[in-house]
Amino acid sequence: MNYKKIIEEIRNLPWEEYDPHSIVFISLISAIEFANSLRCAIRAYPENKNLAEMASGELQTNNLIYGDYNTIGDHSDFLKHFIYGNSEMLKKGGAILNQNLRNAGYSYNENVAKLGDDKIKAMTIFSREQELPNIFKKIMEAHAWEKLGLGFYKYYLKRHIELDGDEGGHANLTKDFELDEDVLEKFYKIRLTLYGSLET
Repeated sequence: MNYKKIIEEIRNLPWEEYDPHSIVFISLISAIEFANSLRCAIRAYPENKNLAEMASGELQTNNLIYGDYNTIGDHSDFLKHFIYGNSEMLKKGGAILNQNLRNAGYSYNENVAKLGDDKIKAMTIFSREQELPNIFKKIMEAHAWEKLGLGFYKYYLKRHIELDGDEGGHANLTKDFELDEDVLEKFYKIRLTLYGSLET
């Protein structure tokens, strides 16, 4: 299957039927892996200025400001701040996270690690910068995040769409890197399996 078809399948998942807390936890799992894979990309292309600029907006940055969060960190740190500082989220999502989602996260990270070397993982970053904004738009529209007390998550999605899509944004900075369809097909299958763990 062409990896673009898998991406379309992910985009068209029934996001409105999934438990919103589960979606947030899956995003944290993905954000931690994204940061790790981006550091692999930096090791693979240490002299690339566009990649360095893109990474400066994802790792140890202060471009996410919401509520009482205004600090330097990876984007996953933003999610951690609100997930683990929100007693309602822990009450609702804690049991889920300790079971299905935690196991899914372990499997996801193991499978991404098995994809290959730093350049292979870098390809998944470059592709995601092109593809994730359209998926994030669908997720953002799927729930009334503010009414659920999860306004921070809507902000997180909106900011990533902005950062990737702006002129000279992250997608633009990484668009010229070479991609391998076979690698990306394997990666997005792993990603689709992760989303398959979402609770309804």
